[in-house]
Amino acid sequence: MNQELQAQEGAPAPATPPQEPSKQERLQALQSELAQSQQSLEQDLAGFLAKACEGDTDLEDLFYEDKQAFFEKVFALQNEKIKAELEPRMQEIDSLGQEIELDDKMQALDLAKEQFAAQNPNANPDELLQFFMQLSPEQQAQIESLPPEQVFYALQELQGGAAQGAPSGELPQQLSGIPSAASVNEPELDLPTQRY
Repeated sequence: MNQELQAQEGAPAPATPPQEPSKQERLQALQSELAQSQQSLEQDLAGFLAKACEGDTDLEDLFYEDKQAFFEKVFALQNEKIKAELEPRMQEIDSLGQEIELDDKMQALDLAKEQFAAQNPNANPDELLQFFMQLSPEQQAQIESLPPEQVFYALQELQGGAAQGAPSGELPQQLSGIPSAASVNEPELDLPTQRY
């Protein structure tokens, strides 16, 4: 038994599964990859353009006959190379940056929701969020532009104002009666053109 314990102590610990990098770490890695790609692209671009010129007789002719057209063609090739190399990474960085920003906003909103619920035990933050979904896009944009700690108070205020201004649901009482004597005796007076 002692030998088994000694063997276990000497054995390497079981490998823990690798932890997935956070979005912030992935963003930093992508940004450093982009910077490295930009540097290597600058170094490789001259070779790429030289190879493009060697195989293209039209481009070589332009070099001697029309310098402006030659450089326009070279810059077009350069832009295509840059776009093919860097654009996918730039899009991924932009997308990940937006995800991180949205996550941060949602985290701040959740914290504000908890604080609002603690300070206003009679209010229901989930009900306020459902009310938010019923607002017009303009009102939603106004609410979204507020700092997270003010969102629920603004929604509560809007909901209270909407409840006060909303019709009660009861229709006015139907009136029954006969028309006035003037309209019965002189029907032409009811015409809009004859009233004045």
